[in-house]
Amino acid sequence: MEYSNDNRFLDSLFKIREFEKDWKIYEKLWVKQAQAIVMWTIGKIFKIIGMNNYSCIYFIGKNIDEESLRFYEWWTRFNEWVHISLWASILFSLIAQSTEGFNIYVIFPALWLITNWYSHMIQRYNRARVMKILDKRYKKQN
Repeated sequence: MEYSNDNRFLDSLFKIREFEKDWKIYEKLWVKQAQAIVMWTIGKIFKIIGMNNYSCIYFIGKNIDEESLRFYEWWTRFNEWVHISLWASILFSLIAQSTEGFNIYVIFPALWLITNWYSHMIQRYNRARVMKILDKRYKKQN
């Protein structure tokens, strides 16, 4: 089953850049720690209900074959798009609120903006890792 889209714009948006392939950029930005927090909170809930048994939003699944890896990679694209959209709308809201001067209502959108930025970076970090596995295991076969 093919999970990719033939849209060149989206492919270029989601493409893993050369500087992302060794993951050092994500380590410097504390993305691994942010992912650990997500897995310690939301991930535990999903594990309890058994979502870790198959490929989905937060887990590759127990059957780590090409299809489950590609499906998980597709989910990272979907989630990245969601977080980019949220990031843009929150940023717009934050700018609109900050034109009135600093007030307490700027704090929540600012924190939400940071949270979504990390969520976006987690998707890119995970996709880089999955693409490395896919390239190692299956590129030679195709």
